[in-house]
Parts: sequence; C-alpha cells; structure tokens
Amino acid sequence: MKPIVIIAISVSCSVIAVLGVLLGLEMYATNEAQKALAIELERQAVCERLYDNSGSLKGVELWGVCINYGIIEAVNDEILDCGTGSHYSAQMCQMDTKIFAMKVVNQEITLDTKFRESFSSDLSSLQKSRNMLIEQRQSEEQQNNIKRTEMKILEEEWISKYHLANPSDWHQIYQECMNSEFEYYETKILHDNFCKYDTLDYVLSGTYHNMPAARSQMFANIMNDIPIWDDLGSDSGDDKFSSYSKSCRANPHTDYSQCMCANEINSYQWYDLCLK
Repeated sequence: MKPIVIIAISVSCSVIAVLGVLLGLEMYATNEAQKALAIELERQAVCERLYDNSGSLKGVELWGVCINYGIIEAVNDEILDCGTGSHYSAQMCQMDTKIFAMKVVNQEITLDTKFRESFSSDLSSLQKSRNMLIEQRQSEEQQNNIKRTEMKILEEEWISKYHLANPSDWHQIYQECMNSEFEYYETKILHDNFCKYDTLDYVLSGTYHNMPAARSQMFANIMNDIPIWDDLGSDSGDDKFSSYSKSCRANPHTDYSQCMCANEINSYQWYDLCLK
C-alpha cells in the first residue's frame, strides 16, 4: 500500500475519533444540562409546596427566597418567625417547620440524592424530640392542673375560716395565714398576696362589694389589728351624714334607710345604719 494511502486512512481515522469524542462530549453536556434542569424543577416543586406565592405577603417573600436563594435559606428565614410566643410554642414551631420541609424534600427530590439525604438526615431524631417535648408539656400541664386544684381547695379552706368566725377574730385568722407555710408559693410576695387578696379581700368583697371605701377601711383595720369599725367617722363625714339625713327625712315619698344607704358616706353613723 502506498504511503499516501496509509496517511489518508490514518487521518480519516483520527478525524472520526475526534468527531466521536466531540459527539460524546456534546451528548454528556446535553445530559448534564437536562439533569440540572430536572433538579431545578424538583427544587421549584418543593418551593411551591412549602410556600404560597399568591397568598400572604410573607408567603410570597419566602417563596421568592426559596426560588432565588435555596430551600435551606427559605426554611431558616421561616424559622426566625417562630421566636414569638412561649418557649414551648417557639420550639414546636421550629420543629414543625423543619419536619414539614424535610418530608416535602423527601417526596419531591429524587435526582439530587446527596442534597435530599443531607437535608433530611435529622428527620427521625427531630420527630423523636418533638414527641418528647409534647409528653413533657402534657406532664407539666397535668402537674399544674393538680397544683391549681390544690391551691383552690386551700383558698376555699381559708375563706371558710373567715366565714365561720366572728369578724372580731378575723385579724387572728389573717395572722395565722401570714405565718403559715405554703409549699405552693415560691416567694413571700406570692404567699402574702394569697393571705391578703385571694382570701381576706375576697371575703370583704363578697360582703361589701358596693362599698369600696368601707371595704378598704375594714381591710386595713383587720391587717393592723384595729377594731373593724374604728376610725371610720370624720367631721366631714358626719356633716355629710347630717345633711343627707335632713334631706331624706324631708322627702315623704322615700324610705329613709333606702335614701340614706343609696350613696356611701365615710361616717361611722352611715356604716352603723347601712352595714350592721
């Protein structure tokens, strides 16, 4: 075979080989482009399921972040809004947001397995943590309900002591309450408030709820061991009582007691007439 023929054949083979390589590279590039497009469409499907781009402004914003910056960034931005409310509510919001996103990714992402596995790797442990948090919350609520019931019983017991005793003995009951030890109140302020307002003031409010000045005076006298009806009268109060008395007696169409007791007067005579 002539050398020129051999050279021609060699060149032809080389050209064919190069063309084959180029064709292979082109096919590879095409496949990779198609794969990248398919992956992008999968991620867009995740964004569509996670966020409504036609609903609330926040939903539109998160959808935009998801499409333009990625699923992880959008989920992290959504979690930032979980900071309001109680600590329990914030924790539940954060967990629910992550768990839902992980489930959607597992359902929608089939091509980019590396991303799917990385993003959802903590799903199982996160679900366990959520269940533990719910159980802990339920246990705390149960304990709080028991505590509230016991505190209510305790409150009713002390109120009953006042109702069964003569008002002249109420200071002694009040002091017993203040000196007692309650395991339900962590601070002295809460304990004192129980003795002052939850019990003593409650008893007085139920008896003199329409006479705030009288209730306030009695409240102070009982706490300071002063006879209940002392220091109620004053010159101005007595003068006002006398003026009211003349007016009520001058009106023959009105019952005297009803007329006098219709409005509270800070006077011993008024309390003696209207409250005793």
